[in-house]
Amino acid sequence: MAYETIAAVRPEKVRTAIFASGAGSIAQALIEFGLQPESRYGAVVLISNNSMCGARQIAENFSVPFRHISSKTHPELMMFECAMLEIMQEFSVEIIVLSGYNKLMPAGICSHFQGKILNIHPALLPKYGGAGMFGHVVHQRVIENRELFSGSTVHIVDEFYDHGEIIEQSNVEIAPGETPETLEAKIKAKEKEMYPRAVDSFAARIMKE
Repeated sequence: MAYETIAAVRPEKVRTAIFASGAGSIAQALIEFGLQPESRYGAVVLISNNSMCGARQIAENFSVPFRHISSKTHPELMMFECAMLEIMQEFSVEIIVLSGYNKLMPAGICSHFQGKILNIHPALLPKYGGAGMFGHVVHQRVIENRELFSGSTVHIVDEFYDHGEIIEQSNVEIAPGETPETLEAKIKAKEKEMYPRAVDSFAARIMKE
């Protein structure tokens, strides 16, 4: 598969910031898709609240600039928001894509990028969303409630956890004897295909505005 280099994100592509906190497998799928010549977005920076996250190495592997910003680097909310906005301006970011980012987006960022922030949640919203509902906690709750299906939800982000317009959803069947680990693996496998396509379609929508 032919890729562009990150330094050559074409002007017609929507400049995208990826936010991640963990291993970064979905972030990698997003970066790879955005590097295809025919894609309509390109990752220009990866931001994390965790300076040692796996997503950092992935960003470095693809020559995507990495920035660490957290309550440790900026304890005061106003300074945190200002620093984040400075990064957005530095890279001329047009849309923000959250990929396993486990912090609430500051209200100021949500306001500045209103309608231009996407997140993927590992459950079928509006169920199983809200503060603390991420990772194995979500999958454990779904299994305990004997749901027949789970999946992922791509939605626009606002100042509330897992709230905002739903863009796309995908389903996976919950098998007998399913565990949080096996359910997570099935959902992530679909997310790696679904999320980049959803972001690409969203970028096309932004281009028309």
